[in-house]
Amino acid sequence: MRWSASDEEGVTLVELLIIIFVSVLFLGLLAVLFSDGLSAQQRATSRDGATGKALVVSTSLQSSIRNATAVAVSGSGARVDAVVMTAAGGFECRAWALDVGGALRYSSGTDARGVDVSSWKPLTQGARGTLAAGAAFAMNGVRGIDVGIAVTVGDETARVTDGVTAQAVANADEVPACW
Repeated sequence: MRWSASDEEGVTLVELLIIIFVSVLFLGLLAVLFSDGLSAQQRATSRDGATGKALVVSTSLQSSIRNATAVAVSGSGARVDAVVMTAAGGFECRAWALDVGGALRYSSGTDARGVDVSSWKPLTQGARGTLAAGAAFAMNGVRGIDVGIAVTVGDETARVTDGVTAQAVANADEVPACW
């Protein structure tokens, strides 16, 4: 008996199993590559978010403290107050405080800032002090402060480690009592 070409058309069970095995292997490899790319994107997004929030904190502190005539840090190092010269030539009281929930908050006004910081504007969440004893701020001389704050978004952390000195000079009778 002679076999014709039409008798051999189709796929054998062994060929079908090989095709399935290769397809599963290929799809598994694609899934691994896709999940690695997705997790890398999530890490990059978290890192960019943390860096952006740390930059907001650093910019707020740097610009204000540089234009301040005096600064004061609380005993715990969780709060810094400053008498800041405004662009109009006047003065205002500004304060930053790291609350127990990890929010770095900011307030400004013409008089001393209150003790209750819960109503202050939050600059960022997920912050913690990185100086001695978990402090965020420490006096450095009479007019300078050291800043140590870590901002965490997801699994990524950006640090603000800086020092800034109050550089503005004013007559004592012009300056409001900010603390």
